[in-house]
Amino acid sequence: MNIRFLASAGMAFLAMVAGCGSPSPVAGTMDESNQSVSARLMMPGGTAPAADAVIQVWHPDDTTKIPLAEVVTKSDGSYQLPQFPDGMYRLVARKPSAHLVAIQDSLYAIHGVLQVRLDTLILAGIATGHVKVGTIQRFAPISIEVVGTDVVVATDSSGNFTLDNLPSGSYTLRVGTSSFGSTITHVTVRFDSSQTVVLDTIQIQAPKTQR
Repeated sequence: MNIRFLASAGMAFLAMVAGCGSPSPVAGTMDESNQSVSARLMMPGGTAPAADAVIQVWHPDDTTKIPLAEVVTKSDGSYQLPQFPDGMYRLVARKPSAHLVAIQDSLYAIHGVLQVRLDTLILAGIATGHVKVGTIQRFAPISIEVVGTDVVVATDSSGNFTLDNLPSGSYTLRVGTSSFGSTITHVTVRFDSSQTVVLDTIQIQAPKTQR
């Protein structure tokens, strides 16, 4: 009796240890008990899958405009990502034909698996802004880059610019030209019911010869 009891207890202990050693389920998967299934993306409202949406993975401080990975969702909204070195990443999801977008910040890869969440697309907003270069009234276009994404636009000759295809959130902008140099500024975007917002003016110091 004692020998059988000890054997049974030993087997239960080994099973428990084996279970503890297995990786945790990936958050946001279709079935959190199954490690092999892919994450999912949903349309606004969360009831219909977002098919044919583009999923990109970025380093948060990327300025190359080249994503680390890019995949397209299937008919059920699912997608499969490759493994990544452990660290922090940003996931950008877009359905350009419907002007829908979603961004997941501060995602961590643990043991190569990016801990993505089930996400829902929302209507993208439009942010307008203005760059001021010293006292210069008109100047060559200035580049505005949203760091950690592929979003890049240029101002007009008066310094006005428009950023679209972004949800509400906090972003780092890299602003500048080869003539004026570049500056980094941080903005928080909160869209109103009209899905528009006006950003604070961005100041760039003009070269001494052009002030």
